[in-house]
Amino acid sequence: MLDSNKLQEYFDLYNNYTKTHNLGNKYLKSGKIVMQTGHDRVLYYSASSRGLSTGSSKNKLKMDSRFRENDKGEVGNDMERNQDDIKTFLIIPSLFNSPEIFFLARDKSFIENLRSYGEVYLIDWLEIEEPKYLLDDYVHKIIEVIDNLKIKDMNLIGHCIGGNLAIATNVLMPKFIKTLTLLTCPWDFSHFFYIRMLHRYLKLDSGIENLPIIPKIHIQILFFLLFPDYVNAKLKKFSL
Repeated sequence: MLDSNKLQEYFDLYNNYTKTHNLGNKYLKSGKIVMQTGHDRVLYYSASSRGLSTGSSKNKLKMDSRFRENDKGEVGNDMERNQDDIKTFLIIPSLFNSPEIFFLARDKSFIENLRSYGEVYLIDWLEIEEPKYLLDDYVHKIIEVIDNLKIKDMNLIGHCIGGNLAIATNVLMPKFIKTLTLLTCPWDFSHFFYIRMLHRYLKLDSGIENLPIIPKIHIQILFFLLFPDYVNAKLKKFSL
Protein backbone atom coordinates (compact mmCIF):
# COMPACT_ATOMS: atom_id res chain seq x y z
CA MET A 1 0.00 0.00 0.00
CA LEU A 2 1.26 3.47 -0.80
CA ASP A 3 2.11 5.83 2.02
CA SER A 4 -0.26 8.84 1.88
CA ASN A 5 2.42 10.99 3.51
CA LYS A 6 4.76 10.12 0.65
CA LEU A 7 2.12 11.13 -1.85
CA GLN A 8 1.57 14.45 -0.11
CA GLU A 9 5.34 14.94 -0.05
CA TYR A 10 5.45 14.38 -3.79
CA PHE A 11 2.72 16.93 -4.53
CA ASP A 12 4.39 19.50 -2.27
CA LEU A 13 7.69 18.97 -4.08
CA TYR A 14 5.98 19.15 -7.45
CA ASN A 15 4.11 22.36 -6.64
CA ASN A 16 7.27 24.03 -5.32
CA TYR A 17 9.20 22.92 -8.39
CA THR A 18 6.67 24.27 -10.86
CA LYS A 19 6.53 27.64 -9.13
CA THR A 20 10.33 27.90 -9.18
CA HIS A 21 11.42 26.34 -12.48
CA ASN A 22 8.73 27.02 -15.05
CA LEU A 23 6.96 30.14 -16.21
CA GLY A 24 3.46 28.72 -15.90
CA ASN A 25 2.42 30.58 -12.79
CA LYS A 26 3.78 33.93 -14.03
CA TYR A 27 2.31 33.40 -17.50
CA LEU A 28 -1.07 32.57 -16.04
CA LYS A 29 -1.04 35.88 -14.18
CA SER A 30 -0.11 37.74 -17.36
CA GLY A 31 -3.47 36.96 -18.95
CA LYS A 32 -6.05 39.75 -18.99
CA ILE A 33 -9.03 38.88 -16.79
CA VAL A 34 -12.12 39.62 -18.89
CA MET A 35 -14.71 37.77 -16.78
CA GLN A 36 -14.70 36.49 -13.22
CA THR A 37 -17.10 34.85 -10.79
CA GLY A 38 -16.62 32.99 -7.54
CA HIS A 39 -16.09 29.76 -9.46
CA ASP A 40 -13.92 30.76 -12.39
CA ARG A 41 -12.22 33.49 -14.34
CA VAL A 42 -11.64 33.93 -18.07
CA LEU A 43 -8.16 35.01 -19.15
CA TYR A 44 -7.41 36.61 -22.50
CA TYR A 45 -4.16 36.35 -24.49
CA SER A 46 -4.03 38.53 -27.59
CA ALA A 47 -2.85 37.22 -30.94
CA SER A 48 0.89 37.35 -31.48
CA SER A 49 1.93 39.89 -34.12
CA ARG A 50 4.68 37.46 -35.09
CA GLY A 51 2.15 34.86 -36.15
CA LEU A 52 0.00 37.36 -38.07
CA SER A 53 2.75 38.75 -40.27
CA THR A 54 1.59 36.94 -43.40
CA GLY A 55 -1.41 37.67 -45.58
CA SER A 56 -2.85 40.89 -46.92
CA SER A 57 -2.48 44.05 -44.87
CA LYS A 58 -6.23 44.56 -44.63
CA ASN A 59 -6.56 41.41 -42.52
CA LYS A 60 -3.76 42.27 -40.09
CA LEU A 61 -5.09 43.19 -36.69
CA LYS A 62 -3.54 45.23 -33.95
CA MET A 63 -2.94 43.51 -30.62
CA ASP A 64 -6.12 43.53 -28.51
CA SER A 65 -8.10 45.16 -31.34
CA ARG A 66 -10.65 42.36 -31.26
CA PHE A 67 -11.27 42.55 -27.54
CA ARG A 68 -13.20 45.58 -26.38
CA GLU A 69 -15.85 46.58 -23.90
CA ASN A 70 -19.01 48.44 -24.78
CA ASP A 71 -20.43 51.42 -22.91
CA LYS A 72 -21.99 49.09 -20.37
CA GLY A 73 -18.67 47.40 -19.62
CA GLU A 74 -19.77 44.16 -21.24
CA VAL A 75 -17.36 41.89 -23.04
CA GLY A 76 -17.96 41.88 -26.74
CA ASN A 77 -16.57 41.63 -30.23
CA ASP A 78 -17.39 44.77 -32.23
CA MET A 79 -15.53 43.85 -35.42
CA GLU A 80 -17.03 42.12 -38.41
CA ARG A 81 -15.67 38.64 -38.94
CA ASN A 82 -14.90 36.83 -42.17
CA GLN A 83 -13.05 33.69 -43.22
CA ASP A 84 -9.74 35.52 -43.42
CA ASP A 85 -10.16 37.05 -39.97
CA ILE A 86 -8.17 36.10 -36.90
CA LYS A 87 -9.00 32.77 -35.26
CA THR A 88 -10.35 32.60 -31.73
CA PHE A 89 -9.58 29.75 -29.35
CA LEU A 90 -11.24 28.91 -26.05
CA ILE A 91 -9.37 26.45 -23.83
CA ILE A 92 -11.25 24.35 -21.27
CA PRO A 93 -8.66 22.93 -18.85
CA SER A 94 -8.96 20.07 -16.41
CA LEU A 95 -10.93 20.55 -13.22
CA PHE A 96 -8.22 18.91 -11.12
CA ASN A 97 -4.93 20.21 -12.48
CA SER A 98 -3.64 23.73 -12.97
CA PRO A 99 -3.78 25.23 -16.49
CA GLU A 100 -0.09 26.06 -15.99
CA ILE A 101 0.57 22.92 -18.02
CA PHE A 102 -0.22 24.99 -21.13
CA PHE A 103 2.92 27.08 -20.64
CA LEU A 104 5.71 25.05 -19.05
CA ALA A 105 8.59 27.06 -20.52
CA ARG A 106 9.33 29.64 -23.19
CA ASP A 107 9.95 26.96 -25.80
CA LYS A 108 7.21 24.65 -24.49
CA SER A 109 4.14 26.84 -24.41
CA PHE A 110 0.90 25.61 -25.93
CA ILE A 111 -0.65 29.04 -25.42
CA GLU A 112 2.17 30.84 -27.20
CA ASN A 113 1.86 28.48 -30.15
CA LEU A 114 -1.88 29.16 -30.40
CA ARG A 115 -1.26 32.91 -30.24
CA SER A 116 0.66 32.66 -33.50
CA TYR A 117 -2.65 31.62 -35.11
CA GLY A 118 -5.07 33.89 -33.26
CA GLU A 119 -6.37 35.10 -29.92
CA VAL A 120 -6.79 32.79 -26.95
CA TYR A 121 -9.28 32.69 -24.09
CA LEU A 122 -8.67 30.37 -21.15
CA ILE A 123 -11.15 29.44 -18.44
CA ASP A 124 -9.30 29.12 -15.15
CA TRP A 125 -11.39 27.06 -12.73
CA LEU A 126 -11.16 28.32 -9.14
CA GLU A 127 -11.61 26.29 -5.97
CA ILE A 128 -15.25 25.31 -5.55
CA GLU A 129 -16.65 25.51 -2.03
CA GLU A 130 -20.25 24.68 -2.86
CA PRO A 131 -21.05 20.97 -2.41
CA LYS A 132 -23.92 21.17 -4.92
CA TYR A 133 -21.85 22.58 -7.81
CA LEU A 134 -22.18 19.84 -10.45
CA LEU A 135 -20.60 19.03 -13.80
CA ASP A 136 -23.71 20.47 -15.43
CA ASP A 137 -22.84 23.80 -13.84
CA TYR A 138 -19.39 23.74 -15.44
CA VAL A 139 -20.93 23.12 -18.86
CA HIS A 140 -23.45 25.93 -18.40
CA LYS A 141 -20.58 28.21 -17.39
CA ILE A 142 -18.74 27.45 -20.65
CA ILE A 143 -21.92 28.18 -22.61
CA GLU A 144 -22.30 31.46 -20.71
CA VAL A 145 -18.72 32.45 -21.54
CA ILE A 146 -19.16 31.74 -25.26
CA ASP A 147 -22.46 33.60 -25.27
CA ASN A 148 -20.93 36.65 -23.55
CA LEU A 149 -17.99 36.72 -25.96
CA LYS A 150 -20.48 36.85 -28.88
CA ILE A 151 -18.22 34.76 -31.11
CA LYS A 152 -20.04 32.29 -33.35
CA ASP A 153 -17.05 30.45 -34.81
CA MET A 154 -15.16 29.47 -31.67
CA ASN A 155 -12.35 26.93 -31.84
CA LEU A 156 -12.97 24.95 -28.66
CA ILE A 157 -10.10 23.02 -27.04
CA GLY A 158 -10.67 20.69 -24.08
CA HIS A 159 -7.90 19.18 -21.98
CA CYS A 160 -8.40 16.09 -19.81
CA ILE A 161 -11.81 16.27 -18.08
CA GLY A 162 -12.17 19.66 -19.73
CA GLY A 163 -12.47 17.71 -22.98
CA ASN A 164 -15.60 15.97 -21.69
CA LEU A 165 -17.04 19.35 -20.76
CA ALA A 166 -16.14 20.65 -24.22
CA ILE A 167 -17.95 17.72 -25.85
CA ALA A 168 -21.11 18.50 -23.88
CA THR A 169 -20.82 22.17 -24.84
CA ASN A 170 -20.46 21.27 -28.51
CA VAL A 171 -23.57 19.09 -28.33
CA LEU A 172 -25.63 21.87 -26.74
CA MET A 173 -24.49 24.76 -28.98
CA PRO A 174 -22.97 23.33 -32.19
CA LYS A 175 -23.72 26.46 -34.26
CA PHE A 176 -21.25 28.46 -32.16
CA ILE A 177 -18.41 25.91 -32.31
CA LYS A 178 -16.28 25.89 -35.46
CA THR A 179 -13.83 23.18 -34.37
CA LEU A 180 -13.53 20.86 -31.37
CA THR A 181 -10.10 19.61 -30.28
CA LEU A 182 -9.62 17.12 -27.44
CA LEU A 183 -6.31 16.71 -25.61
CA THR A 184 -5.81 13.57 -23.47
CA CYS A 185 -9.56 13.41 -22.95
CA PRO A 186 -10.78 10.24 -21.17
CA TRP A 187 -13.20 8.35 -23.38
CA ASP A 188 -12.73 4.60 -22.77
CA PHE A 189 -14.38 3.64 -19.48
CA SER A 190 -14.56 -0.10 -20.19
CA HIS A 191 -11.87 -0.82 -17.60
CA PHE A 192 -13.87 0.71 -14.75
CA PHE A 193 -14.76 -2.76 -13.45
CA TYR A 194 -11.25 -3.06 -12.07
CA ILE A 195 -11.43 0.45 -10.65
CA ARG A 196 -14.60 -0.47 -8.76
CA MET A 197 -12.86 -3.54 -7.36
CA LEU A 198 -9.95 -1.37 -6.22
CA HIS A 199 -12.44 1.09 -4.73
CA ARG A 200 -13.98 -1.65 -2.59
CA TYR A 201 -10.60 -3.06 -1.57
CA LEU A 202 -9.19 0.28 -0.45
CA LYS A 203 -12.47 1.33 1.23
CA LEU A 204 -12.10 4.81 -0.19
CA ASP A 205 -15.54 5.94 0.97
CA SER A 206 -14.39 5.93 4.59
CA GLY A 207 -11.90 8.70 3.82
CA ILE A 208 -14.33 11.08 2.13
CA GLU A 209 -17.81 10.32 3.43
CA ASN A 210 -17.60 13.10 6.03
CA LEU A 211 -16.19 15.67 3.61
CA PRO A 212 -18.63 18.21 2.10
CA ILE A 213 -16.32 18.56 -0.91
CA ILE A 214 -13.59 16.19 -2.11
CA PRO A 215 -10.31 18.18 -2.31
CA LYS A 216 -8.42 18.19 -5.60
CA ILE A 217 -5.49 16.43 -3.95
CA HIS A 218 -7.71 13.38 -3.34
CA ILE A 219 -8.64 13.21 -7.02
CA GLN A 220 -4.99 13.51 -8.05
CA ILE A 221 -4.01 10.71 -5.68
CA LEU A 222 -6.68 8.47 -7.22
CA PHE A 223 -5.17 9.10 -10.67
CA PHE A 224 -1.75 8.14 -9.36
CA LEU A 225 -3.16 4.97 -7.79
CA LEU A 226 -4.04 3.73 -11.27
CA PHE A 227 -0.29 3.21 -11.76
CA PRO A 228 1.11 2.78 -8.23
CA ASP A 229 4.51 1.48 -9.33
CA TYR A 230 5.01 4.53 -11.52
CA VAL A 231 4.25 6.82 -8.57
CA ASN A 232 7.08 5.30 -6.57
CA ALA A 233 9.41 5.76 -9.54
CA LYS A 234 8.42 9.42 -9.84
CA LEU A 235 8.92 9.98 -6.12
CA LYS A 236 12.39 8.50 -6.33
CA LYS A 237 13.27 10.52 -9.43
CA PHE A 238 11.89 13.73 -7.97
CA SER A 239 13.90 13.40 -4.76
CA LEU A 240 17.22 13.39 -6.67
